[in-house]
Amino acid sequence: MKKYFTLAQKIPFAYCLVSVFFMAIFMGIVLPYEASLLNEYLNGLSAPDTRFFYTSDTLYHIAAALNETGRNAYIISRLRFDIAWPLVYSFFFYTSISVLFKHSMYLNKVLLIVFFAFLFDLLENTIVSLVFYYYPKEILFLPHIAGFMTLFKWLAISVLFIVMVFGLYKKLFQSIHRS
Repeated sequence: MKKYFTLAQKIPFAYCLVSVFFMAIFMGIVLPYEASLLNEYLNGLSAPDTRFFYTSDTLYHIAAALNETGRNAYIISRLRFDIAWPLVYSFFFYTSISVLFKHSMYLNKVLLIVFFAFLFDLLENTIVSLVFYYYPKEILFLPHIAGFMTLFKWLAISVLFIVMVFGLYKKLFQSIHRS
């Protein structure tokens, strides 16, 4: 049987540590900072990308509640923060899963989920930003699919976390049985 090697199988453990460092910085410092900036405008509502799913009506309700200054702040936040954040968590998942499942024949298929999480996150941010930019004008179909992009993003990220927990458990179990 021919064995295929991929770039993912050659990821050094040091890359995984770097990705954990960046993930910790973003989750501990950058994410709370960005959330605090937006909370000034959200008037008690949660941002669309923190919800699991929402409808176009909910999206327009949030747009109205934000007012023009809040919508502009949201769009700037997406440009400033939500381009870097998907890159950081994608790097984290890619390197961590590559290290945990280095010899799995399913590695490339699991890593495809990382790509989809990244893609759905960028689509979600783009669509919501467009809706907020053009508010109060309604855009034909985009607001109706924004909630689905968010749903698919969260589903992909949830699957990736489950895969990581399984991989960590498997590595821990293997190291205990080797001892």
